[in-house]
Amino acid sequence: MNTAVADLSRAGLRLATSERLVDLDTQILGRQGQLDDQIERLKDDTRTLETLLNDLRRERALWIFRAEAARSRDAAPEFLARVDEAPETLDALAAQVRPLRDETVALLERAVRLRSHSHDLRDELRTRRSRIETRLREAEEEPLWTLIGGGRHDVFEFVNEVKTEWKSIFAYFASQAPRLALLLVVLFGGSFGALRVARRALAETTLTSSVDASRALRVLDRSGWAALLLGLLGTLLLAPRGPFAFYDLVWLFVPLPAAVLTLAAIGPAWRTTVFAVAGALLLLPFRSVLELLPVIDRLAALAQCAVVIAAAAWDVRRAHRAGLPTPLRLTRIHVVLLLVVLLLVAAAHAVVIGHVGTSRTLRNGVLVTLGLAMVTMAAYQALLGLGLIALGSRWFAGSRAVQRRRDVLEHAWRTVLRWGGWAMMLAAPVFAFGVAARAPMAVQEVLNSRLTVGEAGIAVGSLAAAAGCLLATWLIVKVIRFLLEDEFLPRLNLGQGLPFAISALTRYVVALVGLFFAFAAAGLDLSKMALLVGAIGVGIGFGMQNIINNFVSGLVLLVERPMHVGDLVETPTATGFVQRIGFRASTIRTTDGADIVVPNGDLLSKELLNWTLSSRERRISIDVGVAYGTDADKVIEMLTEVATVHPAVLANPPPFALFIGFGEQTLNFRLRAWVGDATEAGAIESDVRGRVLKRLIDAGVTIPLPQREVRLKDPAGTGRPSLPAP
Repeated sequence: MNTAVADLSRAGLRLATSERLVDLDTQILGRQGQLDDQIERLKDDTRTLETLLNDLRRERALWIFRAEAARSRDAAPEFLARVDEAPETLDALAAQVRPLRDETVALLERAVRLRSHSHDLRDELRTRRSRIETRLREAEEEPLWTLIGGGRHDVFEFVNEVKTEWKSIFAYFASQAPRLALLLVVLFGGSFGALRVARRALAETTLTSSVDASRALRVLDRSGWAALLLGLLGTLLLAPRGPFAFYDLVWLFVPLPAAVLTLAAIGPAWRTTVFAVAGALLLLPFRSVLELLPVIDRLAALAQCAVVIAAAAWDVRRAHRAGLPTPLRLTRIHVVLLLVVLLLVAAAHAVVIGHVGTSRTLRNGVLVTLGLAMVTMAAYQALLGLGLIALGSRWFAGSRAVQRRRDVLEHAWRTVLRWGGWAMMLAAPVFAFGVAARAPMAVQEVLNSRLTVGEAGIAVGSLAAAAGCLLATWLIVKVIRFLLEDEFLPRLNLGQGLPFAISALTRYVVALVGLFFAFAAAGLDLSKMALLVGAIGVGIGFGMQNIINNFVSGLVLLVERPMHVGDLVETPTATGFVQRIGFRASTIRTTDGADIVVPNGDLLSKELLNWTLSSRERRISIDVGVAYGTDADKVIEMLTEVATVHPAVLANPPPFALFIGFGEQTLNFRLRAWVGDATEAGAIESDVRGRVLKRLIDAGVTIPLPQREVRLKDPAGTGRPSLPAP
């Protein structure tokens, strides 16, 4: 800690660079961790010593009481002498422990003050760094042509700075060599092995022929470059805290693999621009030392801008020539390139006329944003390919959810990666243009502001937290429904409709808990919810009773389960299959394909005929009429035989036929049989009826047609019937 303070005092505000301040802040943060551990140990030691002193005091008081009790009972002198010696011995021990306790307390107080001082020092470092960055953004120097004519290059200072940076890197490697070596082996080796295994799995994977899939496959074909990029990014995130120069050194190797993977994802049409951006990014890690050579620094900035502008113009011209005679259309990538070119032209102009702060902000912002965009695009395609391969591989072959909803899972994976990619794309300019330091304060101000309506007000942050809770609840409910209904519950071989009931009740409970969390996040006092519940009760009594009645009826339907999803039901207003049981109403789809929404209250309060509640078996009845004179026993035998040999008719209970009566022109029979699936009863009944007709015709049994005999009366005896007048 003292070393860091001494380094800062020697550097001073005018000589300290932003990178040097970051290194000092890192050192102080490391010392703070050690200091926090030491403070905890000192606290434990203090408590232990204080406990020991209290125990000694209690023992001393106890021995004094024993001595008085011994004297009152006229104990032996030798025993009294030993009892009187015990308090003196305890006093001696306490005298030895007390200085240790006082010394430990003093060390603890000193450590706490030092920690407070380190916090103040870090705040001072952040303030100084903010001032330096502001000064760099607003820095103005002489125009470039005047520096070329009479400028002075402090080469010695440049060489000393380079030596200092390399010394810090070597010292960091010397102290962290084993951990860094293990980290690189694990990251690069693990990434390379995983990508190679994924690539070999392509032979056993059925992929969609989408554009995203083909791009992802091209990225995975370059597994070495992808493993290198993942290893470098993992090193930046997981490596022990080091000097700023170490991170610059790692970033030096990132642009090339990012460029290769980006071209694999978007194709070779923009290869010149991609490699130009990668080349320009190679100079950014040297920005702190190049600033010591003003002319070279500004010429390098001009070269960076010129190379990217020329490459973008070349690729646009080549794409235009390749597309002739079709006119060039203004696409999103052309708009982005136009904006990049305009910003780089402004940066080049600023560096020439001497506005180096503005030039540095524009140039670094554009190049870093493009670099992060390349990394994001490469990572998006690699992760997309891994996800698609995993869903189509044998690893998920036994998953019911993947088998039934693979297209939904692929779309969800694309959506998650796409939103993550856009978040990275939007965050990249914030960090690249130096807005990240001020963004948290601006966001905090917005969250602390209040929305006031009359006398009531609520903080924007509370609203945002409540919205976040509701969004998280919605996502959790979706995931729970997907996992329960498509993956876990179908494996348990539950009764029909029970999986849906379990899933629905679980989702209702999770939604209710999420709603309470949202109320709490919004700042509502849950202890005062009784008033709200009372107000809702009054509202229920007047205008919401039907809604609440239907909601409660829906819960009763889920618990008692008089009908299940997929059941064939008949109500006074609808006949069809149950599609869903919702909060307020249930949906029944008729055989004509129409969806009828029936309130849950009506399903409970009115008659409900469920053909498939306890069993999906259903009896069919077919009435047959034959001509008088036909042998009834023969007809019964034929009807029973036709039903018995039909494959869809159940053998138990067996089908049978009945002679049910004498009609005006026919002998009437009824065939009764049971089928296994009530939903197919109509089709089976039609097929059995057709077979009965064929069998009767083949046996020569006559099915008479309806006949009517009309007689005209002649009341006058004229021999001609009397007809009504027209």
